[in-house]
Amino acid sequence: MTIQFDYGILDAFNARSPSMDERQQIFDLWCEIANLDQYVRKFDHILKLYRFARDESRIRIAAANERRNEIAGVGRDAPEASELLAQCRILEKDAMMYRSWTHIAARDGAMTIYHLCHRMMTIWSKMQCCSLFDASKVGVTKELAERQFARAFPAFVTIRNSMTGLADNAAPPLHVDCCPIETAYFKSDVGLSLFFGGSLEGDTFQVAFDTHIHGYDLYEESLYALQELLNLIRKSFIDDKK
Repeated sequence: MTIQFDYGILDAFNARSPSMDERQQIFDLWCEIANLDQYVRKFDHILKLYRFARDESRIRIAAANERRNEIAGVGRDAPEASELLAQCRILEKDAMMYRSWTHIAARDGAMTIYHLCHRMMTIWSKMQCCSLFDASKVGVTKELAERQFARAFPAFVTIRNSMTGLADNAAPPLHVDCCPIETAYFKSDVGLSLFFGGSLEGDTFQVAFDTHIHGYDLYEESLYALQELLNLIRKSFIDDKK
């Protein structure tokens, strides 16, 4: 359940705030926290775009495979084979476009997770410096949020760094390390040149960075984790007053 965050909260603070400076601090914090839900909404839209593009790509790949089976059945020299082949190529081209959209969504999702966490931690730091909040209570809540974020998205900083360093990662292999890598999906004993900027394995977006594979899941559970963190900072603003 989402914690309601309306102007009534400001009234309670203003009643205890003797100075305009304190009231301005509280209003600025309230605005920052109230605007955090744009990141959660954006991630929700990212998941919807990802699932739509993923499913559309799969539908077209399946249809293209059906066309190829039909071609195999009638023979390449049959009159209808050329039309079936043309349809197959269009379907495969569209499938590739939708597949590209899934990567766009996944990369934007990684950046959205990073920005939300960064903004939340900045807000908590400001709350700790505000005289109207109990710094020790805010600190405890902040540490709880950091642990929750680390469990839900253990490599979000590394993934973000990989995204912002695509040009560097695309440098010649001489400039990047090569090492043995093993994941649930592949194993390389001789190593890989780590210069690529992300790939999808199932519904998990993965990047190779600093000789390791890191990733996050494009699942509803990831959205729920962000919603829980948003509720946590809103609750902290309400409950961690002096």
